[in-house]
Amino acid sequence: GEPGWNQEWRSPLREAMNFLRDEAAREFERVGRDLLADVWEARNAYIRVMLDCSNRAELIAQHARQQLTNAEQDRALALLEMQRNALLMFTSCGWFFNDISGIEPIQILKYACRVIDLMDHLGMPSPRKEFLQILAAARSNRHELGTGADIYRILVEPANPSFRLKSESFAGVSA
Repeated sequence: GEPGWNQEWRSPLREAMNFLRDEAAREFERVGRDLLADVWEARNAYIRVMLDCSNRAELIAQHARQQLTNAEQDRALALLEMQRNALLMFTSCGWFFNDISGIEPIQILKYACRVIDLMDHLGMPSPRKEFLQILAAARSNRHELGTGADIYRILVEPANPSFRLKSESFAGVSA
């Protein structure tokens, strides 16, 4: 980085990611146990869908606790996708650069945003507020960008398609 820059942003970023991972895991187990025989085995098997385009319905049928309705299958898939993004939050490239505002940390924050988005979609308690509180301790070396929480709100959330849809649906509603 530039003279005077530091890596102090990494610890709060890691703490925020660990917090979100743990919240998502708790909710994954709580909600998933009604749908999947072994949630973690199903999560680990989900990689086949990503790597070799295995049939999602077959995967769910193999790991379902019982015959699932279409809505329950969709819910199970959303749970698995939430966990996939929780794993992607720890992609190594996000940790080896010189500022939290870099493209690599922004990418792992986008994975975190997707986890929060899916948790909201699934009707789980939102971890967003506490996630941002932790992330606020990550100060960018580019002082004009502020904290990790500022970067998340300004650069990450608006890039999320669900965020844009929510914003558009409330555009004509006064507070």
